[in-house]
Amino acid sequence: DVLNRWVGFIEHRAVVILLKVPGDVNAYKMFETLNDRGLRTSQSDLVKNYLFGESASDRLQEAQHKWAGMKATLESVADDDEMTITFLRQMLISLDGYIRAPQVYETVQASARGSTGAIGFLATMESGASDYAAILNPAHDRWNRYPPTTRRAVATLILLPMKPLRPILLSVTRELEQAEADKVFRFLVSVSVRLLVVGGARSGSVEQAIASAAKSISAGTISTASGVASVLRDTIPTDTQFEEQFRVATVSQAYLARYYLRALEMQVNRQEDPEFLPNDDQSVINLEHILPSNPEGNWPQFSPEGVDAYHRRIGNLALLQAKKNSDLRSVGFCEKKTVFAESLYHLTREIATVDTWSEEEINKRQARLAALATMTWPLKVR
Repeated sequence: DVLNRWVGFIEHRAVVILLKVPGDVNAYKMFETLNDRGLRTSQSDLVKNYLFGESASDRLQEAQHKWAGMKATLESVADDDEMTITFLRQMLISLDGYIRAPQVYETVQASARGSTGAIGFLATMESGASDYAAILNPAHDRWNRYPPTTRRAVATLILLPMKPLRPILLSVTRELEQAEADKVFRFLVSVSVRLLVVGGARSGSVEQAIASAAKSISAGTISTASGVASVLRDTIPTDTQFEEQFRVATVSQAYLARYYLRALEMQVNRQEDPEFLPNDDQSVINLEHILPSNPEGNWPQFSPEGVDAYHRRIGNLALLQAKKNSDLRSVGFCEKKTVFAESLYHLTREIATVDTWSEEEINKRQARLAALATMTWPLKVR
Protein backbone atom coordinates (compact mmCIF):
# COMPACT_ATOMS: atom_id res chain seq x y z
CA ASP A 1 0.00 0.00 0.00
CA VAL A 2 2.80 2.41 0.88
CA LEU A 3 4.56 1.68 -2.41
CA ASN A 4 1.33 2.13 -4.37
CA ARG A 5 0.69 5.48 -2.72
CA TRP A 6 4.19 6.63 -3.66
CA VAL A 7 3.71 5.51 -7.27
CA GLY A 8 0.37 7.29 -7.38
CA PHE A 9 1.93 10.46 -6.01
CA ILE A 10 4.74 10.39 -8.57
CA GLU A 11 2.39 9.67 -11.48
CA HIS A 12 -0.41 12.09 -10.71
CA ARG A 13 0.71 14.76 -8.22
CA ALA A 14 4.46 15.36 -8.32
CA VAL A 15 5.65 18.29 -10.44
CA VAL A 16 9.26 18.59 -11.63
CA ILE A 17 10.46 21.98 -12.85
CA LEU A 18 13.61 22.16 -14.96
CA LEU A 19 15.34 25.52 -15.34
CA LYS A 20 17.88 25.66 -18.16
CA VAL A 21 20.57 28.35 -17.88
CA PRO A 22 23.62 29.08 -20.06
CA GLY A 23 26.26 28.10 -17.49
CA ASP A 24 27.23 27.31 -13.89
CA VAL A 25 27.50 30.94 -12.83
CA ASN A 26 23.96 31.59 -14.05
CA ALA A 27 22.76 28.52 -12.18
CA TYR A 28 24.16 29.80 -8.89
CA LYS A 29 22.67 33.24 -9.54
CA MET A 30 19.30 31.57 -10.18
CA PHE A 31 19.65 29.73 -6.88
CA GLU A 32 20.08 33.06 -5.08
CA THR A 33 17.13 34.58 -6.92
CA LEU A 34 14.82 31.70 -6.00
CA ASN A 35 15.81 32.11 -2.36
CA ASP A 36 15.00 35.82 -2.56
CA ARG A 37 11.49 34.81 -3.62
CA GLY A 38 10.94 33.22 -0.22
CA LEU A 39 11.95 29.58 -0.64
CA ARG A 40 13.49 28.06 2.49
CA THR A 41 17.27 27.80 2.05
CA SER A 42 19.98 27.97 4.67
CA GLN A 43 22.51 30.80 4.71
CA SER A 44 25.33 28.25 4.39
CA ASP A 45 23.76 27.02 1.11
CA LEU A 46 23.79 30.58 -0.18
CA VAL A 47 27.44 31.03 0.83
CA LYS A 48 28.41 27.77 -0.84
CA ASN A 49 26.62 28.58 -4.08
CA TYR A 50 28.00 32.11 -4.16
CA LEU A 51 31.55 30.78 -3.82
CA PHE A 52 30.96 28.13 -6.47
CA GLY A 53 29.48 30.78 -8.74
CA GLU A 54 32.50 33.06 -8.29
CA SER A 55 34.92 30.24 -9.10
CA ALA A 56 35.92 30.03 -12.75
CA SER A 57 34.64 26.96 -14.54
CA ASP A 58 38.13 25.43 -14.64
CA ARG A 59 38.42 25.83 -10.82
CA LEU A 60 34.88 24.83 -9.85
CA GLN A 61 35.95 21.29 -8.95
CA GLU A 62 38.71 22.69 -6.74
CA ALA A 63 36.18 24.92 -4.97
CA GLN A 64 33.82 22.01 -4.46
CA HIS A 65 36.64 19.88 -3.07
CA LYS A 66 37.64 22.55 -0.53
CA TRP A 67 34.05 23.09 0.61
CA ALA A 68 33.57 19.33 1.00
CA GLY A 69 36.81 19.12 3.02
CA MET A 70 35.64 21.91 5.33
CA LYS A 71 32.22 20.28 5.78
CA ALA A 72 33.73 16.85 6.49
CA THR A 73 35.91 18.31 9.23
CA LEU A 74 32.99 20.16 10.81
CA GLU A 75 30.77 17.07 10.63
CA SER A 76 33.38 15.19 12.67
CA VAL A 77 32.32 17.50 15.52
CA ALA A 78 28.58 17.77 14.85
CA ASP A 79 26.45 16.82 11.84
CA ASP A 80 24.40 20.00 11.91
CA ASP A 81 23.90 22.55 9.17
CA GLU A 82 23.86 25.33 11.76
CA MET A 83 27.42 24.32 12.67
CA THR A 84 28.59 25.45 9.22
CA ILE A 85 27.19 28.97 9.39
CA THR A 86 28.27 29.32 13.04
CA PHE A 87 31.80 28.31 12.07
CA LEU A 88 31.87 30.69 9.10
CA ARG A 89 30.74 33.59 11.27
CA GLN A 90 33.28 32.83 14.01
CA MET A 91 36.09 32.46 11.49
CA LEU A 92 35.17 35.78 9.88
CA ILE A 93 35.13 37.42 13.31
CA SER A 94 38.49 35.87 14.12
CA LEU A 95 39.99 37.32 10.96
CA ASP A 96 38.19 40.63 10.45
CA GLY A 97 36.30 41.61 13.60
CA TYR A 98 32.72 41.53 14.82
CA ILE A 99 29.79 40.73 12.51
CA ARG A 100 26.25 39.63 13.33
CA ALA A 101 24.90 36.26 12.24
CA PRO A 102 22.68 37.63 9.41
CA GLN A 103 25.71 39.43 7.92
CA VAL A 104 27.72 36.30 7.09
CA TYR A 105 26.55 36.00 3.48
CA GLU A 106 27.11 39.64 2.58
CA THR A 107 30.50 39.58 4.34
CA VAL A 108 31.57 36.59 2.27
CA GLN A 109 30.43 38.40 -0.87
CA ALA A 110 32.58 41.38 0.05
CA SER A 111 35.59 39.23 1.03
CA ALA A 112 35.68 36.68 -1.79
CA ARG A 113 35.32 38.30 -5.18
CA GLY A 114 36.31 36.55 -8.35
CA SER A 115 37.74 33.10 -8.84
CA THR A 116 41.02 33.77 -7.02
CA GLY A 117 39.25 35.38 -4.07
CA ALA A 118 36.73 32.54 -3.77
CA ILE A 119 39.38 29.81 -3.89
CA GLY A 120 41.55 31.68 -1.38
CA PHE A 121 38.61 32.14 0.97
CA LEU A 122 37.70 28.45 0.73
CA ALA A 123 41.31 27.43 1.43
CA THR A 124 41.30 29.58 4.58
CA MET A 125 37.99 28.08 5.72
CA GLU A 126 39.16 24.53 5.04
CA SER A 127 42.27 25.11 7.17
CA GLY A 128 40.28 26.92 9.85
CA ALA A 129 37.82 24.03 10.15
CA SER A 130 40.64 21.88 11.50
CA ASP A 131 41.35 24.50 14.19
CA TYR A 132 37.63 24.68 14.97
CA ALA A 133 37.39 20.92 15.38
CA ALA A 134 40.36 21.06 17.76
CA ILE A 135 38.89 23.71 20.07
CA LEU A 136 35.76 21.55 20.37
CA ASN A 137 37.63 18.32 21.12
CA PRO A 138 40.22 18.01 23.92
CA ALA A 139 41.33 14.65 22.49
CA HIS A 140 42.27 16.20 19.13
CA ASP A 141 45.74 15.40 17.83
CA ARG A 142 46.47 19.12 17.62
CA TRP A 143 46.99 19.28 21.38
CA ASN A 144 49.77 16.63 21.33
CA ARG A 145 52.24 19.46 20.73
CA TYR A 146 50.94 21.61 23.59
CA PRO A 147 51.51 21.45 27.37
CA PRO A 148 49.25 18.87 29.10
CA THR A 149 47.26 21.67 30.76
CA THR A 150 45.98 22.78 27.36
CA ARG A 151 43.78 19.72 26.93
CA ARG A 152 42.26 20.27 30.36
CA ALA A 153 41.60 23.92 29.60
CA VAL A 154 39.95 22.99 26.28
CA ALA A 155 37.74 20.42 28.02
CA THR A 156 36.66 23.03 30.58
CA LEU A 157 35.94 25.66 27.92
CA ILE A 158 33.77 23.18 26.03
CA LEU A 159 31.71 22.61 29.19
CA LEU A 160 31.11 26.33 29.73
CA PRO A 161 28.40 27.75 27.40
CA MET A 162 30.58 30.54 26.00
CA LYS A 163 30.36 30.41 22.19
CA PRO A 164 31.33 34.11 21.91
CA LEU A 165 34.87 33.13 22.97
CA ARG A 166 35.41 30.82 20.01
CA PRO A 167 36.75 33.48 17.61
CA ILE A 168 39.56 34.30 20.02
CA LEU A 169 40.25 30.59 20.55
CA LEU A 170 40.54 30.20 16.77
CA SER A 171 42.98 33.10 16.53
CA VAL A 172 45.07 31.84 19.44
CA THR A 173 45.21 28.29 18.04
CA ARG A 174 46.18 29.56 14.61
CA GLU A 175 48.66 32.28 15.51
CA LEU A 176 50.20 31.99 18.98
CA GLU A 177 53.20 29.98 20.08
CA GLN A 178 52.11 26.90 22.06
CA ALA A 179 53.24 27.98 25.53
CA GLU A 180 51.52 31.35 25.12
CA ALA A 181 48.38 29.69 23.74
CA ASP A 182 48.26 27.46 26.81
CA LYS A 183 48.33 30.53 29.07
CA VAL A 184 45.53 32.18 27.09
CA PHE A 185 43.33 29.08 27.23
CA ARG A 186 43.75 28.86 31.00
CA PHE A 187 43.06 32.57 31.37
CA LEU A 188 39.88 32.25 29.27
CA VAL A 189 38.52 29.63 31.68
CA SER A 190 38.50 32.31 34.39
CA VAL A 191 37.05 34.86 31.96
CA SER A 192 34.23 32.46 31.03
CA VAL A 193 33.20 31.74 34.62
CA ARG A 194 33.32 35.39 35.62
CA LEU A 195 31.15 36.43 32.67
CA LEU A 196 28.69 33.60 33.30
CA VAL A 197 28.29 34.50 36.97
CA VAL A 198 28.21 38.27 36.60
CA GLY A 199 26.15 38.22 33.40
CA GLY A 200 26.54 39.94 30.07
CA ALA A 201 28.39 37.02 28.50
CA ARG A 202 26.46 37.52 25.27
CA SER A 203 26.12 41.29 25.38
CA GLY A 204 27.17 43.24 22.31
CA SER A 205 29.97 45.04 24.10
CA VAL A 206 31.52 41.78 25.36
CA GLU A 207 31.27 40.08 21.96
CA GLN A 208 32.76 43.11 20.24
CA ALA A 209 35.68 43.26 22.70
CA ILE A 210 36.39 39.57 22.16
CA ALA A 211 36.14 40.05 18.39
CA SER A 212 38.55 42.96 18.50
CA ALA A 213 41.08 40.90 20.47
CA ALA A 214 40.70 37.98 18.05
CA LYS A 215 41.30 40.26 15.07
CA SER A 216 44.40 41.77 16.72
CA ILE A 217 45.84 38.30 17.33
CA SER A 218 45.18 37.35 13.68
CA ALA A 219 46.85 40.58 12.55
CA GLY A 220 49.92 39.86 14.69
CA THR A 221 49.59 42.93 16.92
CA ILE A 222 48.99 40.70 19.97
CA SER A 223 51.30 37.73 20.39
CA THR A 224 51.32 37.03 24.14
CA ALA A 225 48.88 35.95 26.84
CA SER A 226 49.54 39.14 28.78
CA GLY A 227 48.63 41.12 25.67
CA VAL A 228 45.31 39.28 25.42
CA ALA A 229 44.60 39.90 29.10
CA SER A 230 45.44 43.59 28.71
CA VAL A 231 43.09 44.15 25.79
CA LEU A 232 40.22 42.35 27.58
CA ARG A 233 40.85 44.01 30.95
CA ASP A 234 37.89 46.41 30.77
CA THR A 235 35.52 43.60 29.73
CA ILE A 236 36.26 41.09 32.50
CA PRO A 237 34.51 41.44 35.89
CA THR A 238 36.92 42.51 38.62
CA ASP A 239 37.44 40.49 41.81
CA THR A 240 35.04 42.79 43.65
CA GLN A 241 32.33 42.52 40.98
CA PHE A 242 32.78 38.75 40.69
CA GLU A 243 32.67 38.13 44.44
CA GLU A 244 29.66 40.37 44.97
CA GLN A 245 27.66 38.63 42.24
CA PHE A 246 28.79 35.16 43.33
CA ARG A 247 27.33 35.89 46.78
CA VAL A 248 23.80 35.99 45.33
CA ALA A 249 24.14 33.77 42.25
CA THR A 250 21.74 30.96 41.42
CA VAL A 251 22.52 28.02 39.11
CA SER A 252 19.78 26.25 37.19
CA GLN A 253 21.98 23.88 35.17
CA ALA A 254 23.13 20.96 37.32
CA TYR A 255 26.28 20.37 35.25
CA LEU A 256 27.45 23.93 35.87
CA ALA A 257 26.70 23.72 39.59
CA ARG A 258 28.69 20.48 39.85
CA TYR A 259 31.61 22.10 38.02
CA TYR A 260 31.60 25.17 40.28
CA LEU A 261 31.44 23.08 43.45
CA ARG A 262 34.12 20.63 42.33
CA ALA A 263 36.45 23.51 41.44
CA LEU A 264 35.81 25.23 44.77
CA GLU A 265 36.40 21.93 46.58
CA MET A 266 39.74 21.55 44.84
CA GLN A 267 40.64 25.13 45.76
CA VAL A 268 39.86 24.66 49.46
CA ASN A 269 41.98 21.49 49.41
CA ARG A 270 44.80 23.44 47.70
CA GLN A 271 44.87 21.11 44.72
CA GLU A 272 46.70 22.22 41.60
CA ASP A 273 44.70 23.86 38.79
CA PRO A 274 41.31 23.78 40.55
CA GLU A 275 39.61 25.65 37.71
CA PHE A 276 39.98 22.75 35.29
CA LEU A 277 37.14 20.35 34.62
CA PRO A 278 37.49 17.48 37.11
CA ASN A 279 36.10 13.98 36.75
CA ASP A 280 32.33 14.50 36.74
CA ASP A 281 30.91 10.98 36.69
CA GLN A 282 27.26 11.47 37.64
CA SER A 283 26.94 7.81 38.60
CA VAL A 284 29.37 8.59 41.45
CA ILE A 285 28.99 12.34 42.08
CA ASN A 286 25.67 14.09 42.27
CA LEU A 287 24.27 17.48 43.16
CA GLU A 288 22.29 17.88 46.38
CA HIS A 289 19.90 20.75 47.01
CA ILE A 290 20.09 21.11 50.79
CA LEU A 291 16.78 22.95 50.85
CA PRO A 292 14.84 20.93 48.24
CA SER A 293 12.60 22.41 45.57
CA ASN A 294 9.72 20.39 47.05
CA PRO A 295 10.08 20.48 50.87
CA GLU A 296 7.06 18.21 51.47
CA GLY A 297 6.39 19.87 54.85
CA ASN A 298 9.85 19.08 56.27
CA TRP A 299 11.21 22.64 56.07
CA PRO A 300 8.74 24.89 57.94
CA GLN A 301 11.38 27.60 58.45
CA PHE A 302 11.08 28.47 54.72
CA SER A 303 8.03 30.11 53.16
CA PRO A 304 7.01 29.03 49.62
CA GLU A 305 8.56 32.30 48.38
CA GLY A 306 11.73 31.52 50.31
CA VAL A 307 11.96 28.07 48.72
CA ASP A 308 11.61 29.59 45.24
CA ALA A 309 14.25 32.22 46.00
CA TYR A 310 16.85 30.03 47.72
CA HIS A 311 16.74 26.41 46.56
CA ARG A 312 18.88 27.13 43.45
CA ARG A 313 21.34 29.43 45.23
CA ILE A 314 24.95 28.17 45.06
CA GLY A 315 25.13 28.33 48.86
CA ASN A 316 22.28 25.80 49.01
CA LEU A 317 24.04 23.28 46.78
CA ALA A 318 26.44 20.50 47.78
CA LEU A 319 28.21 17.52 46.29
CA LEU A 320 27.35 14.01 47.43
CA GLN A 321 27.82 10.47 46.29
CA ALA A 322 24.96 9.64 43.94
CA LYS A 323 23.47 6.83 46.06
CA LYS A 324 23.35 8.99 49.18
CA ASN A 325 21.75 11.82 47.23
CA SER A 326 18.92 9.58 46.00
CA ASP A 327 18.24 8.42 49.56
CA LEU A 328 17.88 11.95 50.94
CA ARG A 329 15.26 13.42 48.62
CA SER A 330 13.13 15.86 50.63
CA VAL A 331 13.90 14.75 54.20
CA GLY A 332 14.54 17.39 56.88
CA PHE A 333 17.88 19.00 57.67
CA CYS A 334 18.55 16.88 60.77
CA GLU A 335 18.53 13.69 58.69
CA LYS A 336 20.64 15.27 55.95
CA LYS A 337 23.26 16.49 58.43
CA THR A 338 24.30 12.96 59.37
CA VAL A 339 25.00 12.18 55.70
CA PHE A 340 26.83 15.46 55.12
CA ALA A 341 29.08 14.77 58.13
CA GLU A 342 30.36 11.58 56.46
CA SER A 343 30.97 13.12 53.05
CA LEU A 344 34.35 12.92 51.36
CA TYR A 345 33.99 16.58 50.38
CA HIS A 346 35.27 19.23 52.76
CA LEU A 347 32.73 21.86 51.71
CA THR A 348 29.89 19.37 52.18
CA ARG A 349 31.11 18.29 55.62
CA GLU A 350 31.11 21.92 56.73
CA ILE A 351 27.32 22.01 56.35
CA ALA A 352 26.98 19.44 59.15
CA THR A 353 28.44 21.92 61.64
CA VAL A 354 25.33 24.13 61.33
CA ASP A 355 22.47 23.64 63.79
CA THR A 356 19.66 24.66 61.47
CA TRP A 357 19.45 25.52 57.77
CA SER A 358 18.03 28.96 57.05
CA GLU A 359 18.25 31.81 54.58
CA GLU A 360 20.94 33.34 56.80
CA GLU A 361 23.05 30.16 56.70
CA ILE A 362 22.70 29.93 52.92
CA ASN A 363 23.92 33.53 52.62
CA LYS A 364 26.85 32.88 54.98
CA ARG A 365 27.94 29.75 53.15
CA GLN A 366 27.64 31.44 49.78
CA ALA A 367 29.76 34.36 50.99
CA ARG A 368 32.48 31.84 51.92
CA LEU A 369 32.24 30.20 48.50
CA ALA A 370 32.39 33.62 46.81
CA ALA A 371 35.68 34.40 48.54
CA LEU A 372 37.07 31.08 47.33
CA ALA A 373 35.80 31.78 43.80
CA THR A 374 38.13 34.74 43.23
CA MET A 375 41.09 32.44 43.95
CA THR A 376 39.69 29.52 41.94
CA TRP A 377 39.16 31.61 38.79
CA PRO A 378 41.87 34.29 39.06
CA LEU A 379 42.56 37.09 36.59
CA LYS A 380 46.30 36.54 36.70
CA VAL A 381 47.85 35.02 33.57
CA ARG A 382 49.79 31.91 34.59
